[in-house]
Amino acid sequence: AGGFVDFGRVNGNLALSRAIGDFEFKKSAELPPEQQIVTAFPDVEEHELTDEDEFLVLACDGIWDCQSSQAVVEFVRRGIAAKQDLDKICENMMDNCLASNSETGGVGCDNMTMSIIGFLNGKTKEQWYDEIAKRVANGDGPCAPPEYAEFRGPGVHHNYEDSDSGYEMDAENKGKSFGVDDTELFDNADE
Repeated sequence: AGGFVDFGRVNGNLALSRAIGDFEFKKSAELPPEQQIVTAFPDVEEHELTDEDEFLVLACDGIWDCQSSQAVVEFVRRGIAAKQDLDKICENMMDNCLASNSETGGVGCDNMTMSIIGFLNGKTKEQWYDEIAKRVANGDGPCAPPEYAEFRGPGVHHNYEDSDSGYEMDAENKGKSFGVDDTELFDNADE
């Protein structure tokens, strides 16, 4: 199609390869829509859901530029364990990604969209929350080594070693820390 990727961006500009619109990347009259530099043709993956699948996070590059997939999973699970509404967890994640100033090279300055879809698997919402809270407390589920679960981006002020997140578990349960002091994010005392 004649484009290039520079600094993880199509033609050094756009941080995605699938889009409706962005016509400046779809100008080649000789190519069908799915072969343009940027296309609306989706990349489809099929996954058969199991009881291990707890939720799905849909988010834009404004989130993924700041956080790893594993950090988002850990953050969402912690919010669910704290009985927060899913929209509140999304709001907290966006607050965590938001740059405190514009001198971050653009990270944390982009628009942010995030949605969490819970897979209830026949459970009530309350049962789903309780099950995930139990799994988090036991260290069960999609946990990763701390270096993969740490937050990154402009809102991060702590690392794993100096964190006081309140999420530490005993070594036998293999629970993981979030790597940031996130007590305020998951405190439901005022709600």
